[in-house]
Amino acid sequence: MKLELKRFREIHKNISLIITIQEHRLSENGVIDLITKYGTHCEILYRDVSENIRRKNFATLKSKNIKIIAKTMNSFVNMELFDGIIFKNAKSAGRITNEIQNFEESIRTFVSMYPNKAIIPCGGVGNKSDVDNLLSIGSTAVGIGTL
Repeated sequence: MKLELKRFREIHKNISLIITIQEHRLSENGVIDLITKYGTHCEILYRDVSENIRRKNFATLKSKNIKIIAKTMNSFVNMELFDGIIFKNAKSAGRITNEIQNFEESIRTFVSMYPNKAIIPCGGVGNKSDVDNLLSIGSTAVGIGTL
């Protein structure tokens, strides 16, 4: 993976690179170094990790100007630590839980609570009107998997 990331960075010097990782993997040897050397953003698959470990890992990433984005269905993420969130809809592939009951209402609530954070809903998006609707209620972008 290190060789592929190096090759990508050599070819695409100024392109943003989002590296997706399960949060507990940040504590593995060399992972944070790999992200901070080659990435611009880190999409964190939010897991139950101690707050002390999370703060330490995130401080290291942020010190290298890495933007941290949570990916979760849990609307109760401590957003103090994240630059944005990818909300997974209950209709999304690989869903973790069914915690978000009303997807659009959760997005509206998040936008009003955190106006300076990015919000990217994903899952259950099937056409242009779905994208337009999610953008109209305040989403920063919309994640699309399989249309």
